[in-house]
Amino acid sequence: SKKRNQVLDQPPINGSDKVVVLLGGMFGEAYQVELDDIENPGSVYVSSMTAKDEGSVVEITEPLEYEPTQLLAEISLNDEPLSLQVIKECETGLLSVQMKGANMDVLVQSPREYELSLYMHEPSIVDTSNMVLSPMP
Repeated sequence: SKKRNQVLDQPPINGSDKVVVLLGGMFGEAYQVELDDIENPGSVYVSSMTAKDEGSVVEITEPLEYEPTQLLAEISLNDEPLSLQVIKECETGLLSVQMKGANMDVLVQSPREYELSLYMHEPSIVDTSNMVLSPMP
């Protein structure tokens, strides 16, 4: 496990100023998130890794209020208070969250982990609706 942590720069959030956030899970839309900009403390720089854009800066006006034993996280982005419900959290970095009634799987990875995950192929969905599936060999 120590070697895996060394290869993947694990854990992705602790002690790191850059993480990759995938909205929609492993094969979702990827964003690079940079924390604690020296020139603008309290801001978060977000840039898309899948689309060509220049990125945007999101200002965190109050610290994130999140206790891992609780289901609710409170944050203020650009002076707008938001509540985020963390439904499920896995050791792999996958979070199931709900905000304003919308559910989303969010995967948090280190940049190295994201780089390696690009070699993963999205599983194909096989249409078995016109087949008779039998439990016997």
